[in-house]
Amino acid sequence: MHGLEAVEFRRLNKVGSNSRPNAFPLLLGRTTEAIVKKVMNVPTIEPDLSYNDYCNRYLDDIPYIPLEYKKAGYQMFGAEDYTASILNYPNCKGTKERQFEHSYRPLHSRLRDDKELKNIHLSGACRLLHSIMLDYLSKFVKSNKGWPKFALTWLVDIAHDNTKHLYRGDYELYSFFLNNRHDNQPDSKFNDTTFKRSESNPRGSSLLRKFELGIRRTCKTLPIPFQYCTCQYKKENVSDIELLSELGKFAVQKLAGILRENNVESKCAKIEIGNEVAAEKYVVPNAKHRLLYNLFDVTFTVAEPALGKFRIPVRMKKGKFELAGDQFDRLDKYGKNGDCMKQDILRPICTCNRG
Repeated sequence: MHGLEAVEFRRLNKVGSNSRPNAFPLLLGRTTEAIVKKVMNVPTIEPDLSYNDYCNRYLDDIPYIPLEYKKAGYQMFGAEDYTASILNYPNCKGTKERQFEHSYRPLHSRLRDDKELKNIHLSGACRLLHSIMLDYLSKFVKSNKGWPKFALTWLVDIAHDNTKHLYRGDYELYSFFLNNRHDNQPDSKFNDTTFKRSESNPRGSSLLRKFELGIRRTCKTLPIPFQYCTCQYKKENVSDIELLSELGKFAVQKLAGILRENNVESKCAKIEIGNEVAAEKYVVPNAKHRLLYNLFDVTFTVAEPALGKFRIPVRMKKGKFELAGDQFDRLDKYGKNGDCMKQDILRPICTCNRG
């Protein structure tokens, strides 16, 4: 950190379930999932873009960071270790304008289809996809000296299905930044923290610059869903068998309801409660404070032939349950089991009928 004069984003929260709902706020300044904070008695913030808005039309009319740099004359590099990009996955239009002059994707597509090439670059060399991406990025950084450059490198495979791979990337990531630090360090050393208001009504506050005095940065004041807030709250395991059963049944009914509401229920295996239900109850830190409701993190599996392990916050008030989050988090790998779904938000939920 100190040797590279880098900036650590402390308490950085994700705001969505996976890559896309986090990439859109980062790169386009638009949300694709609702910001639900019922637990904090804060009104839900509806998403800026619906599925039809961000998938079924081109996005060139929305300011997009890579294209803004391209317009400014930067040389552009893009690397994502997947056949589709953040904006295109799984079958969306993305931008009509080409984003990058230099792209890793053609090589990635060949690696998927050419076993001999894959053996040379990966299997036979004890390397993972991020190794090739960082090599390619290093060549781009060192090319055409004097030209301003912009690179968007999105490492997916390193920890998407197996977090153990993340530690295999430590040395290579460190080496990349170490080997490329001197020639590409800005004169400001990342210390320019002056705030420049670009909109009359900005949301949240900046991680990069000092914001207005008196504005607290918390999960309550920022557009962060409660279920993704990194603040640590005390919780205790629920041991009441009857309560666990009721929580599990409620959660699985709501999960099945998502498929029904999207008119895709017939394409998916029926969702019913599995043999695993667990819950943690949030505990009030101050005994003098009384809650009007109880809040639980509920984790459950669905019964075969459907597949999946999910988690969702549930609120109980006067014996009645309601969801306290907008998205069910899929906790296990689902692979291609949901590929019959056009909408990517439904793929983790649906186990497609076979035959």
